Amino acid sequence: MTRVALLVDNRGWAYDTKANALIDNYKGNRFKFEIVGYKDDPNFISEVFARNDYYLCFGFQNFKKCEKRHGAIRKNTLASVASHASWDHGETQPTNQVLPDKNTIRYLSSFKSISTVSKRLQKLFKQAGLNTYYTPNGVPTTQFTPVYEFKHSNKLVVGYAGRDRDVKKGNKTFIEPAAKQLSKKVDLKLALCDFRKEKSIGHRGELYHDYKDMPQFYKDLDVYICMSREEGSCRSVLEAMASGCAIISTDCGAINELIVHGKNGLIVDRNKSALVAGLVTLHRNRELVNDMKHQNREFVKNFDWSVVSSYWYKWMEETI
Repeated sequence: MTRVALLVDNRGWAYDTKANALIDNYKGNRFKFEIVGYKDDPNFISEVFARNDYYLCFGFQNFKKCEKRHGAIRKNTLASVASHASWDHGETQPTNQVLPDKNTIRYLSSFKSISTVSKRLQKLFKQAGLNTYYTPNGVPTTQFTPVYEFKHSNKLVVGYAGRDRDVKKGNKTFIEPAAKQLSKKVDLKLALCDFRKEKSIGHRGELYHDYKDMPQFYKDLDVYICMSREEGSCRSVLEAMASGCAIISTDCGAINELIVHGKNGLIVDRNKSALVAGLVTLHRNRELVNDMKHQNREFVKNFDWSVVSSYWYKWMEETI
């Protein structure tokens, strides 16, 4: 049996839940998995790298520290790319896709194998000269379950969840101003995480929600909004779809794999006017919103971890 260490950033965060999903859904007998966080006890990290045959690194940025401090071997490492941030210098937009630069391609080419979490990222890497595997993110649809009823008689309840990083996410530039302009038509709910506050005041802000509380957060919404300039795959959109939300989003990450404009959501330009127009459209047509809610719940079953984990296992089987 081949031992594979799954390297995550922090316990309980997105990569950790992904690693646990891969372990929980594995039915084979070829691999034995073990999770290690790069902020775990240093001695434990070194022991994990020593006793495993290969490593699967979620977010290749974390690997450099482990290579230097704990003897991790790059040629034994599979790395998954889940963001544009390592090379785009903040320039990626829905209308401006930045190719990985030569240094990034050279570095990633030294790994055993590379995967990407969206077809958009896979295409960019191919154009830059590096073939990758496609390993989409999933969602636990038994954990995120739908409530289809509207929450208010004459308003739409809309929301955003994620990091409080306006330059990337657009929560302060687009989402909050649009909701304020339409305050008679929409109620806005936010679940924000600010790691800078955690470092300075010891917690992640007043609007922070633990992951265990997120299913209820989405259930309380009619419409979920994503106004990001770039995403790896839009995990929060998957969770909102599973929870029976209609979606308004920019064309970022895996949105073009998840949303058909006008059918199960709206894909809008990245500006406040476009978001306002989208919200007005949905406010005027509750029947459309209701259809989107039901369609999203059915469609997202294709992205349940019990389904998409097969892409990850295939990657490992064909590489190791």
